[in-house]
Amino acid sequence: MNGTGSPRSVRPDKVTLIAVWFGISAAGSFFLLAALVVVFSGLVLPELGNDPDRGLVVFAGIFGGFLFGGLGVLNIAAVVGVLQLREWGRWLAMVLAIMGLIFIPIGTIVGVFIIRYLLTDEATQAFGAAIPPSA
Repeated sequence: MNGTGSPRSVRPDKVTLIAVWFGISAAGSFFLLAALVVVFSGLVLPELGNDPDRGLVVFAGIFGGFLFGGLGVLNIAAVVGVLQLREWGRWLAMVLAIMGLIFIPIGTIVGVFIIRYLLTDEATQAFGAAIPPSA
């Protein structure tokens, strides 16, 4: 464990690793957003001309931009929330990990690790959530 002081300021190493994963995911999302903008504006739009499907292609490009940009922003928010040991960061990380399960095999493996760890008593205590009394 890292840190000193109150129990709230002690951040387990696994929490830091989770934050690093979401940082990498954010970088990947923003890279895909940049690639989409470059490819779409430089290659796709000039080739469409007066194609009847132009509107659909433009919609798909805009949707993809919002998707990659939105995921990048959510991943950055997860990094901040997890590093600051905020309960909302823990839940956001779990939601993003669940969404990442579809990216077989890496996303599935990492997603399962994140979900399992964030549901442990160690993570619950680190994030300051109340642990239900054991029966």
